[in-house]
Amino acid sequence: MIDKPKQAVILAGGIGSRLFPLTKNFAKPMINVCGKPFLEHLVLFLKKNNFSKVLFILGYKNKSISNYFGDGKKWDLSFSYNITPDHYQTGLRIKRATSQIEDFFFLLYCDNYCELNLGEMWNSFKEKNKPVMITVYKDFENKIKNNINLDVDGIVTSYDKKRKTKKKFLDIGFMFLSKEIILDLSTKNISFEDFLFKNFLKKKKISAFITHQKYFSIGSLSRLKETNEFFKKKKIIFLDRDGVINVKPPKAKYVKSWSDWQWMPNIFDDLKKLVDNGFNIIIISNQAGIGRKKMSELDLKKIHEIMNAYLIHNGSSIMDIFYCPHDWDEGCFCRKPKAGLFFMAQKKYNINLSKTYFIGDDIRDEVAAKNAGCKFLMVNKKKRLKDLIKIIVSEKNA
Repeated sequence: MIDKPKQAVILAGGIGSRLFPLTKNFAKPMINVCGKPFLEHLVLFLKKNNFSKVLFILGYKNKSISNYFGDGKKWDLSFSYNITPDHYQTGLRIKRATSQIEDFFFLLYCDNYCELNLGEMWNSFKEKNKPVMITVYKDFENKIKNNINLDVDGIVTSYDKKRKTKKKFLDIGFMFLSKEIILDLSTKNISFEDFLFKNFLKKKKISAFITHQKYFSIGSLSRLKETNEFFKKKKIIFLDRDGVINVKPPKAKYVKSWSDWQWMPNIFDDLKKLVDNGFNIIIISNQAGIGRKKMSELDLKKIHEIMNAYLIHNGSSIMDIFYCPHDWDEGCFCRKPKAGLFFMAQKKYNINLSKTYFIGDDIRDEVAAKNAGCKFLMVNKKKRLKDLIKIIVSEKNA
């Protein structure tokens, strides 16, 4: 049994020309994002995922990185460095660092961030038993240009670097690797991705970990703004509706009109406390009654309009509502315990799901929170909504 690697390798040698003139005097990942260098956000992500060693492969303005991070003791980590000429591409940079790289390692680029579940990814790497596992993003709206296709076993079957042909997934640059891969690297000045796909795709040695978590980047000035918004501290809380805000109908029964609505006890005071403490409330709710033709989306809209009017009148409000209109067996992306509704909210509001709570009332909600990477608290007879809100407010204000 192979233990999860302790070493992460960060490629941080590029010139970052798309961020000029901002990066004229320092390396691209040292750009300030919400009070700290973007690269520090990546370091903290690695620490959270139990890596203890980080190898920085540097080039352009390398001292701006090594002088800031030093030996890593400030973060209770061990840092090492490999310095390469500015003109080196990623393949040659990695080749030159071979002696410093361990048998299995996690590789990432310095300009992308994604809240991945790396424990789950590592288990998938071992299960698929390939020397390479890349991370691919699946956009539920299919609005982006992709570059990867996979077979039913999650093995990469095609790659289009220029994204000119129709593909289903996008490579976002986080990967687990066996060192045997880089031993085959030539000393030619090539990109690591070109080497990887040219030499191992047809051999079916590249597996993929699929994520719906939105990824963020500092690769361009336009994306920098969005990434800065992501890292801003936001007080957002997700609430299930039935069983948390209103009394849950019996199984296979639905709130089809306002006459069916019944508030949970003390809900006005509870939600007002959240709003008074600066929280924005987002509802995440399955509404299979629409898919089963028991009600329409217009019926649901009217219910929510009245609900929110009462809440506003009593000192709170709902920022947004994401609901699944599908029947139980439609196999959709959004019905809990799947996490699609959370990813919709994340995409719209640039939410860091790992720092956000979801309050629900059953095991399906708990699994959905886990799938989304959220923290979870459950309403039950022993712990009322009031008690859970107290926990969250005290934590956020600490």
